[in-house]
Amino acid sequence: MVLTAEEQENIRKTVEEKIPEDFGITGKLWTLGRTRQYIQMQFHKAIKERTLSDYMKRWGMYHLPAYLLESLSPYFP
Repeated sequence: MVLTAEEQENIRKTVEEKIPEDFGITGKLWTLGRTRQYIQMQFHKAIKERTLSDYMKRWGMYHLPAYLLESLSPYFP
């Protein structure tokens, strides 16, 4: 699935400036799964985790495994 330049910019800004709960998605930190859920909700597109990971690397964003993010959650109230 290919994301348009506008969709990519929207997703990048959303991950940088918002939290998943702002969109009714459980959690305060973005994971690949939560970002995929946001993409499905906003753009009605299904995207594979690997593809999303590749996009995020191009945007200069790197993800941590979900279990590490959850261990950091006390630091992000």
